[in-house]
Parts: sequence; C-alpha cells; structure tokens
Amino acid sequence: MLKQNLEQRQKLAIDVQQIQQIKLLEVSGEELADRIREELSNNPALEIVQDGEEEDADADFREPDIDTSTEEQGEPAEELSIDDYTADDVREDSQRELPLKEAQSEDEEYNFIQPNEAPTLADDLWEQLITLPLSDRERTIAEYIIGNLNDDGYLKASLFEISNAILFNENMEVADEEILSMIAKIRQLDPAGVATENLQESLLEQIGRLAKSDVSEIMYAIVQNYFEDLAGHRYERIIKGLDISEAQFSSAQQAIKRLNPRPANGYGTSMEAAISRIVPDFTVHLHEGELQLWLNDAPNLPNLGISPAYLTISQSPIKNETEKVSREFASSRITEARRFIDALKRRRQTLLHVVGAIVQAQSEFFRSGDIQQLRPLVLREISEIVNLDISSISRITQRKYIQSDYGIYPLKFLFSEGVQGQDGESISSRSTKDKLRKLIEKEDKRNPLSDTILGELLSKEGVPIARRTVAKYREQLGIPIARLRKEL
Repeated sequence: MLKQNLEQRQKLAIDVQQIQQIKLLEVSGEELADRIREELSNNPALEIVQDGEEEDADADFREPDIDTSTEEQGEPAEELSIDDYTADDVREDSQRELPLKEAQSEDEEYNFIQPNEAPTLADDLWEQLITLPLSDRERTIAEYIIGNLNDDGYLKASLFEISNAILFNENMEVADEEILSMIAKIRQLDPAGVATENLQESLLEQIGRLAKSDVSEIMYAIVQNYFEDLAGHRYERIIKGLDISEAQFSSAQQAIKRLNPRPANGYGTSMEAAISRIVPDFTVHLHEGELQLWLNDAPNLPNLGISPAYLTISQSPIKNETEKVSREFASSRITEARRFIDALKRRRQTLLHVVGAIVQAQSEFFRSGDIQQLRPLVLREISEIVNLDISSISRITQRKYIQSDYGIYPLKFLFSEGVQGQDGESISSRSTKDKLRKLIEKEDKRNPLSDTILGELLSKEGVPIARRTVAKYREQLGIPIARLRKEL
C-alpha cells in the first residue's frame, strides 16, 4: 500500500561560482597563472586586456588590491561572506597595507628572493660523462642509471628493474655486468657517494677519496665494520673492537660527521634547492614602524576581460534557429567568463583579508623575527575574525608562503597550539619547541639531558611542561633520545 509522507530536510547547496571560488583559494600565486591560461584556452569569451585598451565598462577587469584596514581603531573589520559578495565591494588600491599609512613609493622595491637556477644532479652527471669515451650502448645504460637516482643521489632500483626498463623502452638486452660496470664509472664522478645503494656505501666512497692518514683508516674501519654500533652510539664497543683511544675515536667520529649523508644535497632535485625556489605568495615588510602586507602576483599575470565579439553576438537579434544557438552559446560563455573574473577578484580580497588577520595576530613575530614572539594561534581564531568557515581558512593557508624581513615561512608555520605559562599567559608550542631545541644544542654531549631534566629546565624558564610533552616535542623536532645524543 502506497503512503505519502511530508518530510522536511536541510541540505547544503553550493553553486558553480562558489565551487570555483573555493578551488581558486587553494592555488598558489604561481599556480594561478597556469589556472588562468587554462581558462583562457577553454573559454573563447575570456580574453587578455592590454594596458590602455578601451573596453566596455561592463566587461573591463583589472585585478585590484584590497585595503581592509581603513576601519577606525577598535571597530570590527567588515565581515566577508561568499554568500553576500558582489564585485562592487572591491576597491582598486595600489596595495594593501597593515595599517594603511602611505602608499609605497613606486621606486621602492623589496626583492627578497630569486629563483634558483642550479642544475639538477642529472645535468651535472651528464656534463661529466661527456668527457668519458662511452659507446652509444653505454650511454643508454648510463641514462637509465642516472634516471633512477632518487633526490638524495642514491640508486634504489635493482639490476633487474634497470635491465627490464632498458629492454622494454629501448628493445635492448643488457647483462648485469654491463650495468654494474657503468654504476662503478658513475660512482667515480662528483659528488662523492653518488649512485650508491645506501648511506654506508656512500660514506665508504667518500672516505675512499680522502687522503690516506691514520684518521681516514679508522674512519673506514668504523663505517665498514661498526656501522650499526656507530648509529646506535655504542662507542665503547667500537673503541674496544678497534683497540683505539677515545681521542682517536673522537677525531674519526667528528670527521665522519663532516661527510655528506645525501650526495645530491644542493642540486635542483634536493629539498634544499626546492625550498630556495619557493616564490612567496605574500610579502610583509616593516616600514617606519608599520607592517605592510601585499599579495605577490605571478610575473606577467594578465588582465582579463570579456571578448567584444562575444558581447556583440550575445546582444544580436535572433533571426533563425542557428543565431539562437549562437547567442545562447555566447551568453553562456560570457557568464562563465564573468564568474571566473569575479572569482579572481574574490580570491584576492579573501586572501588579503585572511592573511592580514594572521599578520596582525602575529605582529610581534613579524616585527622582531624572534620565534619566541609567536603566540598560540589556531584556525578557528582567524575564522571568527574574518567570518569565514575553518575549511576556507585551511585551504587558504595550504601550500602558501609569506616573505618577511627575516625569511620565508609557510603560512601553516604561524599556527600552533599553546601551553599555559607560569604567569598565566599562553605560550606557543612552536616557541616552546624552540626553547627545547636551544637547550639541547647547549647541553654537554658527554652527558646529554634526559626528557625529565629538560622539562625541569623549561619549567624554570616559565614554561611548565610534562615529561611526555617534552618527549613528543623532541620527536617532532627530529631529535633522538639522550642516549643517542651522547658523544665522546
């Protein structure tokens, strides 16, 4: 038997423009240029507007900077919400400052970072291989060996995997001996230790290139025969096994520490090189006692507008079915183009408003560069200030960086939980970790501090903290336990 029931339900409906705005919030400044190029190729109604070109007032668009700091002191900032946003809310200022005192001089520029043009490890190795008399067959094998080096410069692929790849892609059978012979040749190149399978092999290669001496011989013996004991800080066993003095061991140990555990360190594929290539999305600068914030657009980011040809088609009279279809197509494309332009405006406004609130919350840190000045800050606090949901704040702060007078930081770096200090003030967990790191750096390496003692020392500095919290922070900093930090 059929029954009819009246039921009321609530559900969240997000329109196309809101989805587009949300996605644009996630992209970085460099990714935005790619996103714009993609939209230009997909939508013929969207076009690049040249500077000085006359456009229909309704179609013209030039990305503005937003000033959200013009409120009087003590008055709340204007609330922003995707639901009530309109393009008319956007102001066209030359920059956004915190607080806005005077416009930055056009001649004044702050070039904090330059892209890293360092060659990759593969580039460097190929330049060295050019000097060797290799056959085409050997060069093919070398190509697959170098192509299988990881970002640390180690060769993790097996002989079977390399030979199988060559057979599949080049239709060429190679013997294991040929691959091993070419690996040996690559290992003779710089940097020392490249193309080895693991850290122990890499260290042995590096030691083998040192001038012969008593220290280098002890180094080789330690790494060759007592590598696990060295990693486990079982120094007494090494000294007894090699029948050497503590002074001899200490000299060899310090020399081993100066070796490179990552042969590819500093090349284009390494983490350090990747960090140096970061282009910050925002810049905050202390100028005459005031913090100024602006958004760094990607170089040559185009100004966008609506195609006059498509505007004409969308407004032309309909005489037949073909013209009706053309007009509907043009109108739909124009609508999409305007949505994208409006989403870009909204992205700029939202980013500056949110990051402005973050900078204001961490103003003491940006003034001094001292990590100890970081205050506890969570996403919810910024969410309440700018009147956006936490998920939007999370998207905005993902994979974005801010350049300060003291360095480049991920936006996520500015957020951390807090602990209660003895004076009742909250202390950032990041600040506490920095104190912990400094205590460990200054400790006597012959008698390193236990987590309990570290907790007591932090408490004396006004940061009461439990031993298990000390252990958690120490592990997050990548610092081993006291026994493994011991040195002779």
